[in-house]
Amino acid sequence: MDGKIFCPRYPDILLLASPSFPTKDVLISKLQLISKEKKWNLGIDEVSKPDKAWLVNVLSTYLTGDEIFAKAYPAPQ
Repeated sequence: MDGKIFCPRYPDILLLASPSFPTKDVLISKLQLISKEKKWNLGIDEVSKPDKAWLVNVLSTYLTGDEIFAKAYPAPQ
């Protein structure tokens, strides 16, 4: 709310389907790469990690061409 930490607005969210998702740590690392590129402060650290649903929603909005949204993506076990 005060502009210090990035969070997408509801109308900006674009949901993409995926048959399976990687682990939360893999999703966080993908999001951190985007945040460095766009100079976002996400406020993610070891204590405060977002849930998997939020990570997938944000990645589907800002990283639409990523391999995790491909139909044949095999999620790591």
